[in-house]
Amino acid sequence: MRVKQIGNGGAFDFESVNSSFLIEEGSEYILFDCGYSVYAELRKLNDYHDEIDIKMLRNVYISHMDDDHVGSLKTLIFYMYFMHNIKYNMFNLILCMKYIILN
Repeated sequence: MRVKQIGNGGAFDFESVNSSFLIEEGSEYILFDCGYSVYAELRKLNDYHDEIDIKMLRNVYISHMDDDHVGSLKTLIFYMYFMHNIKYNMFNLILCMKYIILN
């Protein structure tokens, strides 16, 4: 297992990437939080630096529903679907979001 910190910036930090971690487990990634600056950083790491293979991303864990934790989640989901034909189970994502909101 490898853990890569994507960012450590806070909600109002415009110079750093929002707090996020990418965990590599076998041939898949788990992304912890996807704030509004995280998608762009994932693309940079994939497209320009060859540090990650974004097609390995299969799971996203969202700690809570503030923009600095979910701000680019929709963009990431659309990108994965339209550019790589990777479909996420939205039903499970919606149930997870409802659980987070209610608790």
